[in-house]
Amino acid sequence: MEKISYHINRIMNNISAAMMVLLTVVTIIDITGRFFLNKPLPGTIEVTELSLVLIVYLAFGYTEHHEEHVIIDTAYELMPKKAKEVSYMVAGLISFVIILLMSWQLYVYAGRMLVGRYETGVLKIPYYPVVVAAAIGSLCYALAILSNMIKFHNSERKENES
Repeated sequence: MEKISYHINRIMNNISAAMMVLLTVVTIIDITGRFFLNKPLPGTIEVTELSLVLIVYLAFGYTEHHEEHVIIDTAYELMPKKAKEVSYMVAGLISFVIILLMSWQLYVYAGRMLVGRYETGVLKIPYYPVVVAAAIGSLCYALAILSNMIKFHNSERKENES
């Protein structure tokens, strides 16, 4: 499961990185047009907003696989080994459930965006595909959390057997 989850999240992260490059290009064109021609690129703010959603949500799972999310481990480091194991698994389970709920609610929200035909003001870009992508990114994040929990459990079990 870890390999599948990692592969999926690596693809999502690559899409996120591509969106970052696209956002950089759009911003450069907008600033150049505004500064030299006094003609900003229409819809830059909309593209920026939608791109940032994709950049963030699609990178969550990859970041989780590498355990690079910000953590405060002051109390954790002071715990005995068994308490650390329990703490890690409980925190992982809570995170997994919350992210699954978030994915579900994003999916529901995307449905409302589709039915209501919500779109951006200038470029008329529909919101629902971006919200669906955020839901998928969240689901991949939940998969990465589950994968890390299984990996942690297996490593602790092997360590206890030796």
